[in-house]
This record gives sequence, C-alpha cells and structure tokens, in this order.
Amino acid sequence: MLRANKLNRSPSLAQATDAGGFPDIALDFVSYASIPLAFAVMAAKRGLGNLATPNKSF
Repeated sequence: MLRANKLNRSPSLAQATDAGGFPDIALDFVSYASIPLAFAVMAAKRGLGNLATPNKSF
C-alpha cells in the first residue's frame, strides 16, 4: 500500500523482495496453529476430557 501511494521515502525499501515472504508465511502458520492449541491448553487446565472415549488421544 505504501509503495502504491508513493509514501515510502526510502529507496532501499521501495523494491519488494522474496526475503520477506518466508517470515510472513512462517508467522502466519504460527498464529493459525496457536488458536486450536490455546483451546486445547484451556481444556486441559479445566479438566475437560472426552468422556465417551477417554483413552483415545494424541
């Protein structure tokens, strides 16, 4: 958005590079995985378990 509006004043930051793609997708995966993990941690802290099949787990 900044490059499209020419608000970026630094010439070294004006070009898009592939180097930013890896941290972007890696942080996306971490943030997407943290949501179900947070639910699992909260369920374990509250003692919520599967009463129908209590021995079936990861």
